[in-house]
Amino acid sequence: MILFTIFILILSIFEIKVMLKKDLKNELKVFILLTLTTLSLGYLYISNPYRRGFADIILTFFGIKY
Repeated sequence: MILFTIFILILSIFEIKVMLKKDLKNELKVFILLTLTTLSLGYLYISNPYRRGFADIILTFFGIKY
């Protein structure tokens, strides 16, 4: 999990520098949101790969049978 987090952070720092240089503030907000989503879903899966998946949780929440 630590390697996953470090990898995401290194890539994010590189991308954020490029976005700040080009003054892409709206894209930066979206990028940070997607990065945090990736980290949280990655943690959810890596912490216990045999638990219910995110898609299963969402489908159950909306009452969709699959």
